[in-house]
Amino acid sequence: MVWERRYLDDDPVFTVAARLGDSPEAHVVSEKLCILREQAPVVGGTVVVIHDQHTDLPTGVTVLIEADPAGLCDPEALEKYPPAPRRITELTVKDTA
Repeated sequence: MVWERRYLDDDPVFTVAARLGDSPEAHVVSEKLCILREQAPVVGGTVVVIHDQHTDLPTGVTVLIEADPAGLCDPEALEKYPPAPRRITELTVKDTA
């Protein structure tokens, strides 16, 4: 699992590689995972992989990776992954005179 050092809304984005099966021929898939900081999985932990077994879809999306609700969360996640930077909204003041 690699933190991309970017956020979607206020949640960090990770690239997760997941191994499907235990055999030496097991397929490895990689996808983005956006999750609350405090729910970030531990490296080497489990995730839920949804795979459609097709590679010719027009969207190009064949894999979805989600956090495993029964998996371990990283106890140091709040220290490792800082909050998203504050967004500053620019206001334009119009002259009404």
